[in-house]
Amino acid sequence: NKHIDREMSEETEIRSRNDLRTETAELIRTAPGLSDQQRTKLTELAETTRVQLDEIQKQTLQLRSVLIKNVITVDYKEDEVAVIKQRIKDFENKRLTITFDVVDRANRILGRQVIANRQIMDHLSQGRVSLY
Repeated sequence: NKHIDREMSEETEIRSRNDLRTETAELIRTAPGLSDQQRTKLTELAETTRVQLDEIQKQTLQLRSVLIKNVITVDYKEDEVAVIKQRIKDFENKRLTITFDVVDRANRILGRQVIANRQIMDHLSQGRVSLY
């Protein structure tokens, strides 16, 4: 999507998770039309998400270190490397799941319907989806 590509090119450089945390806090603090309750809930959501993602990052960094050591070693064990790679993949999938879930939770805090629910309801109202 060209609009998203343009937004990305205009985005200030985020060099670290701390930069992202600072920007997020500022956006929540200054966003027009939010109630104090919404600001509080969004701030809490951002913080709990940060804690979860920090833990995943810690785990994946440890696994990557173990992976490198296992690849470099003379006593290379392909089955162990496969397990490590799968664990890294599982953590990355968990990170993505958390990230996408946060979008839905933020939308609920902001009083927006989750898009998937809206699309299902649209299809139901048009008779395109059967519940049975």
